[in-house]
Amino acid sequence: MTASPPVGPQPQSFDLERATREHENYRTVVWSGAYLQVTLMSIPAGKDIGLEVHHDTDQFIRLDAGRGRAQIGPSKDELTFDQEVSDGWCVLVPAGSWSR
Repeated sequence: MTASPPVGPQPQSFDLERATREHENYRTVVWSGAYLQVTLMSIPAGKDIGLEVHHDTDQFIRLDAGRGRAQIGPSKDELTFDQEVSDGWCVLVPAGSWSR
């Protein structure tokens, strides 16, 4: 699947694993709703997405390949959750939490 321009909040379905593996852009939004956004990302080895916070939405992150490190906390200077993750893992980030 080639990711289409952002759509939503109408219902949609697609093969997430295939779309992720075929994805070549750094970041492409494939669906947006009031409380959830689905984004495909290809992060080069040794790089990260940087420190960020989403105040009003929880985040679900699934790693389809590779490995990384999830750091989450109540402030950008207090990342109390620190977990190595790899292919098949997911990371759940509560709304208002800082993460990288």
